[in-house]
This record gives sequence, structure tokens and C-alpha cells, in this order.
Amino acid sequence: MIDKATVDRIYAAADIVEVVSDFVSLRKKGVNYQACCPFHNEKTPSFVVSPTKGLYKCFGCGKGGNAVTFVMEHEGMSYVEALKYVAKKYGQPRKTQLYYPGDEDDEAPDEEVPDYPVNLFFTGEGYFKKITPLSLRMGGAQKLKEGDSIAREVETSNAAQLLFFTDKQQVYKADVSDFADTKASVLGDFIPAKLGFDDGEAATYMAVTRDYSGYLLFFFENGKAAKVDMKSYETKQKRKKLLAAYSDKSPCVAIFHIDADGEFLLRANNEKTLLLHSGALIPKTTKNTQGVQVMTLRKNRLERVVPYTAGMLENDHRFRSKSIPSAGASLKPEDKGEQLRL
Repeated sequence: MIDKATVDRIYAAADIVEVVSDFVSLRKKGVNYQACCPFHNEKTPSFVVSPTKGLYKCFGCGKGGNAVTFVMEHEGMSYVEALKYVAKKYGQPRKTQLYYPGDEDDEAPDEEVPDYPVNLFFTGEGYFKKITPLSLRMGGAQKLKEGDSIAREVETSNAAQLLFFTDKQQVYKADVSDFADTKASVLGDFIPAKLGFDDGEAATYMAVTRDYSGYLLFFFENGKAAKVDMKSYETKQKRKKLLAAYSDKSPCVAIFHIDADGEFLLRANNEKTLLLHSGALIPKTTKNTQGVQVMTLRKNRLERVVPYTAGMLENDHRFRSKSIPSAGASLKPEDKGEQLRL
């Protein structure tokens, strides 16, 4: 048996909104959150979650309860199983695991960093260049390894910070000023070697920030998506590496750093396509949250995600859904706009 004091601690630590939103896409309405009930089919949302009361209630089918009973109902677990699940996932202090490189990483007094405009280039193979606007105007074509291409190009300043996410669910942090100015005619720094990645680890995405504002979007092969507050990656000490930077429950298909919400075009391997507005996702502070199901895939998988811009689809209304998860719609030849490049 689990003693009452432990049960009370589990209930106190579990955030009902966070527990439910790991399985259901919630929308804030007043002081509460609302969604279509996960326990019965409905088109008009009647499922309400109250963060102040720590309870959920469906006014359609009548089901309700707390965080533990929700997991019991939704996942078909016994009371003890659900209690242990909630305790393991939500009942521990939610701190990112930190990697401490050693004594040589002790912080030195901050030196004033020269602040000037720079253009940053990050390639699919993991190469990085910092080029001043003047050098960029005077330079020629970008030198790249055969088969490599520019994955991200960002205009920022020398005082910004960099976060390099990897295929091992880790993130390596660096300052833009750590890198020397260079030019287009060189390959640049190979990030795994420069930042001391683990063996076989590859850089998959580069985020650039000055104040850790905005959100990080993670899209997973199983059709789930997570929206994590960028502040969650800010640390008081200048740690170089954070573990458990995003979920490892399903392969990550795409990562985006956004300052404002917008639409994204999702495509599955069966050609099903969905337009998702990131405003439908509730921001999380838990970095490795599994996210919520946004696309129903059955035996298929999410294959590609790109930011949506007008002109990509001729009949874009066909691919928007009033609620998630959604199966999307089949992409027909007449739907493809001139700008669609998937």
C-alpha cells in the first residue's frame, strides 16, 4: 500500500492541466481549459479542466475527477498503477538534468562582448559560420561539403546565444562570440567537434536568442507536437550541455524556434496533409514533454513539417481542422500551389 502522506504529496505535485494536456489538446477559456471530451465523441467541447480545483469534468458524458482518475480512465490503469504513473512523471521536481563539464568549466567574470550585426549559417551536416554583413556582401557563393546545404540562416548580433539540439535529445549551448568571424568561402566550424558532442551525436537544429523569448516547437513521427517555453532552457550558470532537452518517445521530425504563433504544414507518409496553427498548443515548461496528438496517423507516420505561407496550397481551407487531433486531408494535384516544395 502507498501511505496517505505519499498520496497527498503526489496529488499536490500533479498539475491537472499538464496531466490532461499530455493526452488532450486544451484551450484556455477564462480561468479554465476546455476541449472535446476524450471519453466520448462530440463536436462541441463540453470537457472542462479547472486548474484551481485540480479537477476535470465532462458535461456531456458526466465523467470527472482528478489527475489520477483521468489517467485511470484514459489509459485503463488501476488506481495504484495510475498513482505510480503520475508520481513518476509529475511528482518529481521538474528540473532539466544538467551536465557539469568539470572544474575547467568554472565561471570566470563576464567580459564585455563586442556587439555588432552578424549573419549565421548552419548546415544540414552540422557546419556553422558567422559572417559580418560587409563580408557577406563582398563574398561569393557559400562553400559547402558535397551534398550539404544551408539549413538555417539567421540575422542577429554577436552578443546572442546559440542552442544546438541533437539527435540524442540533448542541447549544447554556446555564445555567438565564441566563434570567430569568417567568410563564405570557408566550410566553417564543425559543431560536433567544436562543442565536444558525444560519439556519433549529430546536430539537428540551431536556435538563436538574446533573451530566451518565444517557444520551441517539436514535431514527432507519431503525430504528436510539443510547445516548450524557451525560458525553460535558460540557466543561471553558463552550462554547456542540457540533457533531456526534448522527448525521446518518438523520433523528432522537425524543430522550430518561434517568436509568434503561426501555421505549419504537416505531411504524413500517406500524403495526408494538415494545417496546424501553433496557437492550438498549450505551452509547457517541461522540456521533454511528449506533447499532444495533433495528427491521427493510424499505422502511418509524420514525415515532414514546414512553416506555412500563403500560396503553398490552392485550397488551404481543406486542410484546416476545427479540432485536433485530425487525420488531415489527401493532397490532390490541384491543391499544390506554386510555392509548395515538400
